[in-house]
Amino acid sequence: MRKLFENKILQAVFALAISISLWAYVITNSNPTYTSNVNITNVDYIGLDDVSKNGLYLIGDLPVSIDARVSGTRNLVTKKSSEYSASFDFSGINQPGDYIIRTKVNVPAGVTIKRVRPEEINVRIDSGKTQDFKTYLVLEGRHTEDYEISLITDKIAVSGPSTLLSEISRLEVRVNTDNITSGGEMTYSAVAVDDSGKPIKDDRLAFDGNVKLNVGFLKQVKIETDPADIPQYILDEYDVSVSINIENIRLKGDKAVLDKLQKVTANLNDVQFDPSENKQKIKLSLSLPSGVSVYESDNNVIDGEITYEAKNKKNSENEAEQEENENQD
Repeated sequence: MRKLFENKILQAVFALAISISLWAYVITNSNPTYTSNVNITNVDYIGLDDVSKNGLYLIGDLPVSIDARVSGTRNLVTKKSSEYSASFDFSGINQPGDYIIRTKVNVPAGVTIKRVRPEEINVRIDSGKTQDFKTYLVLEGRHTEDYEISLITDKIAVSGPSTLLSEISRLEVRVNTDNITSGGEMTYSAVAVDDSGKPIKDDRLAFDGNVKLNVGFLKQVKIETDPADIPQYILDEYDVSVSINIENIRLKGDKAVLDKLQKVTANLNDVQFDPSENKQKIKLSLSLPSGVSVYESDNNVIDGEITYEAKNKKNSENEAEQEENENQD
């Protein structure tokens, strides 16, 4: 009995070994059908360059990968993803419009495609256009009031898809004055913005050059007059008071010169003094260093006023006042 039992155990072990061997043989040699999902990142867009050469533009984004469900023998289905590819064919598209393009998937020989996502894509092809847009200056920084910046280029031609150009309201030239270290002519890139002022950034927009602008420096200084410019014969007869209508003035010019300038003098040398009336309206010219001029003005002349008071009259009034005070005492 014991021998029989031992023989049965031996037989079971032997049968199990045979089963495992057969299973391994089937898996290794028969290679049964296998189904798997593949993400295909090798995607080609056939003829898309020709669309661009025809002056047309693709509106929207294209898929960068395709999902496919495939079946076949394990050793074929599980090949490297680089052996799978997909494509979209734009050949023959030479007019604006909406198009449906089917997805084509290439798989290794012996592999069957069960499903593709997406099976097709909807694309819009837009016509090209070139349009002139006016440029606008936008100053940024902590001390924009210290600069005079003017646009030399007042407009730029922009090329791109018609629908995209229709969204552009204007071109802005954004200058941060904190980054300016010298004056003169400079070049900046323009930024397309929509009606709300939001920048439109798109590689399909092509600008016909950059914007040129001129940078100058400004400074506000005090204005003073020099009493020594009043003729002595006037001072002998009158007490003279000179006033001007503004205390400070904004100047433009070379930065090195402006940095050293703290005040300017209103010149009295050319004034024709006339004390026949107590008050005289006058024009005063400013004495400015070479290369410096008045900001937002074509000349360096300002308005002023001279007040005269005769000294003999003043003395008589003082004497009368003194005599009155003595009588009261």
